[in-house]
Amino acid sequence: MVRISRMSSKRTAHCCCGSLNAQTTGEPELVATCCCEECQRRTGSIVSLSAYWTRDNVVISGVARRYLRKGHSGGDVELFFCPTCGSTVYWLLPGFKPEWVAIAAGTFADAHFPTPSVSVWEKTKPNWLSIPADVHLDEQPQKV
Repeated sequence: MVRISRMSSKRTAHCCCGSLNAQTTGEPELVATCCCEECQRRTGSIVSLSAYWTRDNVVISGVARRYLRKGHSGGDVELFFCPTCGSTVYWLLPGFKPEWVAIAAGTFADAHFPTPSVSVWEKTKPNWLSIPADVHLDEQPQKV
């Protein structure tokens, strides 16, 4: 279990059935949209929204199943999902940002969630999808 080190705003993310949870403290280091084909398949949507916290600001509880895949650069992406309802709640990027925990922003179900500061893999987004101009990137900025 990861321990929370800062005391400030707290949010709780959870899967559809509520068995797998991620409690965060503080604001995310990064909030990003991604239109890559893997995120489209992971979410069943055309775009994913994810938030990244340092590990010491996240507490995971509940049972998770792990699915390992390769990122676009060949690095590992470790996806963790609920074995009961199948919701992906969080993932790790050991070869890219090992100190971060990525959490699917939709699992917070928070209408006031922070706005994304970057949108990656826009070359595979549908042409009708509009994302604010100041956050566009055709691919991921670094490896994963």
